[in-house]
Amino acid sequence: MPDLMTAGLKPRRYLLPLKRAPYTCLLLALSLLAYWALQSPPVANPRGPLEFAANLFRHKDLLHLALNLFVIAYAGSHCEVAKGGPFLLFVVLTSLLIGTIAEYLLIDARFVGLSAAAYGLAAWSAIDVYGATRSKALLIAVCFLAIIAAGYSNTAFVAHAAGALTGGLIAVFGRLFNKRPAAPNPTQADAENSDYRLRPMTMADIPLAIEIIALTDEDDAEEAETSLAERQCRGMYVLEKAGETIGISGFYKSDEVADIAWLSWTYLHPRAQGKGGGRFMMKELLRILDEEDIRKLFIATSDYCEDGENIYAAAHALYESFGARKELQVADYHDSGEAMILYGFSNPRYDSATPGSGEPVTGIDFKAIDTAAESERGYEIQWESSPEIQAVTGLDNCISQARSQNARILFVALPEDIANTASASLSEAGFENCGTLQDYYGKGLGQVYWVLNMT
Repeated sequence: MPDLMTAGLKPRRYLLPLKRAPYTCLLLALSLLAYWALQSPPVANPRGPLEFAANLFRHKDLLHLALNLFVIAYAGSHCEVAKGGPFLLFVVLTSLLIGTIAEYLLIDARFVGLSAAAYGLAAWSAIDVYGATRSKALLIAVCFLAIIAAGYSNTAFVAHAAGALTGGLIAVFGRLFNKRPAAPNPTQADAENSDYRLRPMTMADIPLAIEIIALTDEDDAEEAETSLAERQCRGMYVLEKAGETIGISGFYKSDEVADIAWLSWTYLHPRAQGKGGGRFMMKELLRILDEEDIRKLFIATSDYCEDGENIYAAAHALYESFGARKELQVADYHDSGEAMILYGFSNPRYDSATPGSGEPVTGIDFKAIDTAAESERGYEIQWESSPEIQAVTGLDNCISQARSQNARILFVALPEDIANTASASLSEAGFENCGTLQDYYGKGLGQVYWVLNMT
């Protein structure tokens, strides 16, 4: 069983870990400290520069403060990961400045706390992530203005609208002047592909690779940071477009079988998706795998849905367009309602010999359980088979161990010949056969997955 299943993990849209957003954390801490020190509502007629500036940190009440800090924490952490701490401060200070001036000129000197900064960061993040086209960016801007206008006073409207407008304009201008892969014209696809380059990843690439992963899956970014460092980036590659890093991909070879591999950390920057980079990256990776004499590539993905839509449908279609086949699906593997889907891609030039029959398998010892990779309360059975083992043993003990760990599911992956020997015992214990990874161990010898739902 692979220990990385990065091709199809659901995105977790929570706040980034504190260590990833130090500027955001500092801003939150200073805001809380200032509110505690001032402890008074905004002053309409400040008596001096200090009281004038202090209005930026005064709020109507704790709810008002909490809402502003939540938006700053959420949008600010994403802004900091994408562009860095100094850029985050630029967006915050610019939004505060424009919002403050607008309110001072149109209303009075009450600046409604950090609302302008919160709305500026929210607008910047929304347009940067989702405003891939002018129409989408305009739609986001209209939605922001509608939300701001609904039910607010003139004071709130001016501060919020000016902050959101500032953050949105920064995002729009950033798109105009930053290097970014252009959408390929079908008649120019080959010419544009010449701008892409897939090169081996180095240790110096890890920070930017982690930032790209974090834009989609923040939990995955933490695991990837440790994994890439431990592996010294072996088998990993960086995708560049006109010199800008826009994606990563790679593979790792199976510990069980020398000529198969699993797809590893594979991500594109959200702005680069749907523009030909993924297809180029996959094509180059398959070429590299062919040079490594890899007979078959397996891809672990998911059927995770948001708002009723499978968010990995495009990735699945890409895999299938290269000839990958869906070989099995383990229901509820990642979590209740989220299945693991395994694709197999066979190297068309590889002609593996049919494995010899060897000695017949007469028994298997199910030894213990271990945590299953990327599964919520999922466990995997460790097993051993040899000519000396003459019966199926240890299965009841493994099930008992899983129950003691409050396991949700328990599964085991076995070679077909061993699975045939253990199938009666597994079925009697309530396990279900989920399918087979074809030709996993060699031509004609696959790997069979059995799963027990324990809830």
